[in-house]
Amino acid sequence: MIRLPEGMRDQLTEAANANKRTISAEIVARLEESLTRGGIKIIEQPLEERLHDIEADIAILKAAILIDKDKVATSVGKITMVADLYKDELKGLIPTKK
Repeated sequence: MIRLPEGMRDQLTEAANANKRTISAEIVARLEESLTRGGIKIIEQPLEERLHDIEADIAILKAAILIDKDKVATSVGKITMVADLYKDELKGLIPTKK
């Protein structure tokens, strides 16, 4: 026996009738479908492998963040350098507060 949330048995009954199956066959068909859509790979993959894959993904994301930080710092440095070179010419273009 399996406990189902309120109303789920009625939904399963409707689905089973629509698919011309018993409730048991409907449950089995739905479980088989969910497991063949990729879920089975996760179930069969050992926990250590899953953890290793997650750690590798985290390392890649951390590297991407560092690269982006470096690009931003480099861009800010270049903008500052150009602004310093042209600061005298820029003075007339930037309104001053009074």
